Amino acid sequence: MIKSIKISEELQNLLSQPTDPTLIRKRQQGGTTLSYITGYAVIRKLNTAFGYCWDWKVNKAWLENVEGPKPGQVCHVLGTLTAMVTDDNGNIIPLSKQAYGSKVAILKVGPQDNQNLYKVASTDALKKAASMFGIGSDLYLTEEEQEFLNMEEQSPWDDATINQYKTEWAYIQKFQEEYEVSDEELNGLVAEFTGSNVKSILLIKPESLKEFVEYIENLIKTQGAE
Repeated sequence: MIKSIKISEELQNLLSQPTDPTLIRKRQQGGTTLSYITGYAVIRKLNTAFGYCWDWKVNKAWLENVEGPKPGQVCHVLGTLTAMVTDDNGNIIPLSKQAYGSKVAILKVGPQDNQNLYKVASTDALKKAASMFGIGSDLYLTEEEQEFLNMEEQSPWDDATINQYKTEWAYIQKFQEEYEVSDEELNGLVAEFTGSNVKSILLIKPESLKEFVEYIENLIKTQGAE
């Protein structure tokens, strides 16, 4: 059975920090721009977070031959990242994350090049395992997930403010349920209400919410009268 442990708030904050923009690199792959950080940057972050008390082990590595118009090889690596953390009781506990990494070679290569393939694939696996601790994890977000995360960070709403306007939020929820209005359609109404200055209900200012509810009520009356 998996048991939860409580690690220091300092370590939690360090691991949850967004990736330093100065460390982010870009590359083109299949017509898409990918963001990544180097293996060296990941190692430095691991050293900072865990005080050099971590270990990387390659459990399995193998080559896969690729046939077809562009024959080549893919090097696969499965590795385990283990970090030592101290809980609130002073106990030192190992935490492990496993991940796969890979590197594609367009042409079949020799023994010396194979070693380079394994190193690159191993680094890829290390970065993915480190992301499970939070290091560089924001770079693996899809565009939709990143957009939602950005909205959450910019949102003027907290628990206290939501509670202050709970009547308005309850009305909006009932409006969506009764008229089968999706979140996307609701955000469209927000854009209409604000003249496209705000495009998400999460970003509407608290002091504007009552006016937005009135805007919805007027729409219902107008459409009902037609």
